[in-house]
Amino acid sequence: MIYLLDTGPLVAAFRRPEDKDPFTPWAAKLVRSLPYPLFTCDAVLAEASHFLRSPAKVIEAVNRGLLVSRFVAEPNACARDVSWLSQNRLAREMF
Repeated sequence: MIYLLDTGPLVAAFRRPEDKDPFTPWAAKLVRSLPYPLFTCDAVLAEASHFLRSPAKVIEAVNRGLLVSRFVAEPNACARDVSWLSQNRLAREMF
């Protein structure tokens, strides 16, 4: 199974326990329990680096192979997605 990691849990997992964030212990335990590597995208890596005020921990996790960002946008992918959204009733209701 592949796990996709978003910014919130990533930031909480990298925070120090003394930061007094109530979600830090939970997120750290959850992230450590998942099988590595965890997949994410470049935007999440950038946003997490911003919230952590340093890219050091994020870069270290990428260099160690714990986080992987391999999303590649295909040519015309946006046009295809917009077409699908316009044809899908449930998707239209969500957006």
